[in-house]
Amino acid sequence: MTVQFYRSIAIAALTGVIAACSSSPDVAVSAPNSESDLGSNPSDTIPNDTVTTADDESMLVAANPATCLTWSDFQGYEAEVSGDPVVTYLQMPPGFEQGCIFKTGMALSNPLYILRNDLAYEAVSATGQPLTPLPGDVLPWLDSAEVDYATLDSLVAQGDLLVYYYACTTNAMQAANCEGYAENRPYGLPTGEACFQGHCLEGGAISIDQRLALWSGYPGAEVSMGLTAEQEAARRQYDEIPLATLFPELPVIHPNAEVLAFETFGRTQLEEGEQPTEIELIATYDTYQVLLLTNFGAADDSIGGLRYRLEFEFFDNDQTNLIWVGEQRYCRRSAPPAWTNQLCP
Repeated sequence: MTVQFYRSIAIAALTGVIAACSSSPDVAVSAPNSESDLGSNPSDTIPNDTVTTADDESMLVAANPATCLTWSDFQGYEAEVSGDPVVTYLQMPPGFEQGCIFKTGMALSNPLYILRNDLAYEAVSATGQPLTPLPGDVLPWLDSAEVDYATLDSLVAQGDLLVYYYACTTNAMQAANCEGYAENRPYGLPTGEACFQGHCLEGGAISIDQRLALWSGYPGAEVSMGLTAEQEAARRQYDEIPLATLFPELPVIHPNAEVLAFETFGRTQLEEGEQPTEIELIATYDTYQVLLLTNFGAADDSIGGLRYRLEFEFFDNDQTNLIWVGEQRYCRRSAPPAWTNQLCP
């Protein structure tokens, strides 16, 4: 397949939609619920004696999200053009799989935006009018003068717009983050993006841990993320603590897992009823290890202690990377007293 192939697909898809759409002047902005919404009634098709102008075609393309390209289209296009499979490893979260994609301006370093499924290009229009992608390229480029950038920022913050960019192609808006990070796993940037080999995804309403999990297609992902039945069952016994709430910068790389665990949750001073922190290695796998840190004893009638499950991935032989943390409580009033992720009575 070539770029011309994608151009042919886009032209063919546009031709089919134009042939199926109504000649009514009313234009719907939200995405249709099904293919039947695209003028399946024969009486809704454009009559043979009706001439569709270029302006009519532009309105149809801009107003109907069913005609726009999606993330999966971009994955195929990018992998074919660049030969780099990394972009194919990133999956869209629920609600964005069929969302319209677009860029603003014509600079290659500009990010790619992914709208929520039910939004059309009009959602980012500076005038409130439908937007028409600029001609001359397979990817949809919107005229930067017609885009409301304050609205873009608001949509990202509220979870209606995701931003993808390649950090190694930079401009004044994007910092280069191409060195100093692991090559074989996803990582988070201090600015909040979730990246893999320089390819980054930003989305203010989706936690960085959730976005890191979207990089699920890369080779070795199941091993790296510890997604075995045993691990999943063990994790379900704990309340997960998002790493971004514990550390100002991700990833969390440290030469000594036990030292990092103690620095994070260990007791440096003992209060009444408290016992010294205990750290135990409870599991070792080919690529990672699991520590259990226990703080037993507390001046509380209900909770008798806290313990933490910390999972570390081996990194560069002499380093470890903290990839997951969970918490349990020791409930004194339970019958019998026990460690649990439930609220203590």
